[in-house]
Amino acid sequence: QNLTLERAIKQLPIYYNLREKISLKTKGMEKIVQKIKKYYSSKKYKVVVSRQGSVKIYPDDNSFIWFRDSRTESGVLRIISDAKTQERAEFLMEEASRLLNSK
Repeated sequence: QNLTLERAIKQLPIYYNLREKISLKTKGMEKIVQKIKKYYSSKKYKVVVSRQGSVKIYPDDNSFIWFRDSRTESGVLRIISDAKTQERAEFLMEEASRLLNSK
């Protein structure tokens, strides 16, 4: 079947991607990673910590939230949410922001 690139792209699922960055008051992510792991593990979400120290959370098969140190800006944490709906992506981002801003 001769499928044009345009048609092939239209057949791909649509995902919504949001990005934020926050300034860290503490150096390193150790305490933040522990806080993230504890919170999302208590919700029974899949939590994956990379060797580089980033944390990716999978609440379900169709979305994730990713926390990682910026590679270009010192003291900055990047948060990326990805989901099948804009509402879900926004909810995940808001939840992550609340978590990181809580004491």
